[in-house]
Amino acid sequence: MSLSGDDSDVERDTKRRRLRRGDDASDDEDNASIASGIEGDVGVTADERVYFSADDEEDDEGEDLIENAQDDYKRMDTLDQYDMGQLDDRRYDAIDDDTRRRVEEELDRRDAREGRLAAVLQEDQEMERDDAHRRRFVRRQDEGEGDDLVQVQHVPNLVVTVYLMHKQFLNTYTHDNKVVYHEKIVKMAQRNEQSLEIEIGDIIQCMSIFAAWIVEAPKDMLSLLDEVARDVVLSLFPYYDTIHKEVFVRILDLPGTEKIRDLRTAHLNFLIKVSGVVTRRTSVFPQLQLVKFNCVACGAILG
Repeated sequence: MSLSGDDSDVERDTKRRRLRRGDDASDDEDNASIASGIEGDVGVTADERVYFSADDEEDDEGEDLIENAQDDYKRMDTLDQYDMGQLDDRRYDAIDDDTRRRVEEELDRRDAREGRLAAVLQEDQEMERDDAHRRRFVRRQDEGEGDDLVQVQHVPNLVVTVYLMHKQFLNTYTHDNKVVYHEKIVKMAQRNEQSLEIEIGDIIQCMSIFAAWIVEAPKDMLSLLDEVARDVVLSLFPYYDTIHKEVFVRILDLPGTEKIRDLRTAHLNFLIKVSGVVTRRTSVFPQLQLVKFNCVACGAILG
């Protein structure tokens, strides 16, 4: 339906109404008069008028949260009733550090089995989220125990403990009557590599709290693991440092995978596994511009 033919009549009627009211007429009144004229022209019925409410003529400024804020605090007897059978009113005694540590280890093992290290993988959650390990880590920090995880190298006794535990793990962990990581070290040496790959599941199976430290304080822990791995390699191949001065530990198969687009500040300083698709890359710009070779036989310069 076209209203272009009647626009001039509506405008004239509007001007006449404005002159009768005076120049101080508000824009809202003008809009209301124009709307009434249009409704008269197009013949809006009573049933159709429900679609032209007064709210549609007002500016869309959103809901006023302050105007009816007190209504949220009114007592509602139907909703303020609690099922006493579902309330836990038991009293719990405080536990000592050893008991809490054993409980934490059991929870770590459960989380590792269920893959809870990657609870932040819920695609519909875009806000920062912490997994079970991270929540317990923050709680331990509040209780004054976080320093052992964050500043591992600053605790001499803990450094020695980690060193001995990891060294024993590399030298004794067996599967099918084979020392798993001795075989991996031999294969690494045969290929002249310097990366020793360790399955996180193997560490969880032997010492779950140790695995939690790796995830929660990777910067300090991995530097210690590199040192231990190098010493174990040199114990098997004493001259391997002539090939590589350092050996690096690579942790494999962390439970769950983070998407690159879901990374948040909550992931900082934690060991995570990420996945993504490279959609754009830059060209390789060579740094070498000019090459010349000196022939040792005849002294000629080639290139």
